[in-house]
Amino acid sequence: MNVLDHVTKFVKGDDTILHVFPTTMFTSKYPDSYDEEFEYIEKLPFRQEGSYNGNCKTEDSYILEHKELSKIKNWIEEKIKNYAIDVISTKTELIITNSWINKNEPGAGHPTHHHQNSIISGIFYLNVTSSMPPTQFYNRYLPMIQLQRSEYNSMNAEYVSAPMVNGDLIMFPSDIMHSVNINQQNDMRYTLSFNTFAKELGNDRQLSYVNWEKHVNE
Repeated sequence: MNVLDHVTKFVKGDDTILHVFPTTMFTSKYPDSYDEEFEYIEKLPFRQEGSYNGNCKTEDSYILEHKELSKIKNWIEEKIKNYAIDVISTKTELIITNSWINKNEPGAGHPTHHHQNSIISGIFYLNVTSSMPPTQFYNRYLPMIQLQRSEYNSMNAEYVSAPMVNGDLIMFPSDIMHSVNINQQNDMRYTLSFNTFAKELGNDRQLSYVNWEKHVNE
């Protein structure tokens, strides 16, 4: 199999641009109302992160273990399976580890960060408006030498903004740096974030296979 037959191509005359090793994200739309779940979320205890410009997080960092959010959790788990199959092309099960609610009050933002000890991370947008700042994702492969650009695209941009609406889910590799600018609106910005990990890693032929449930407990 010629792998180049399966990459994204841009053809212009006799020239072909091959988009190799892209950073792939996954989006989906929650099909139902979650008014009851959001009312429950608003009443949860939060703690503030760092300075005033930091966002607030729920004190509980395993929020999707709450039975009140089981319907949202089940839907997210189905989307994680789709990401694993359609993007990573793996049958390895990815499980949700940490999960928490972010609350950006007026004047609060979210500093640039990535998610450690995770494979795929996700953000479910609970309460956002078009006038609120979107999540910004930063290019993993910035060149060492910067040239002036006549236009930006998915191959040369330093970052991209991902404007989402209520009920949207976006998933991405956990090592991608991302941030949220300061919320300049009077309303609270709420999102639900989560991390994932695998029950098993590697393979026997490369002598790298690890099954956490089998090997770690022996």
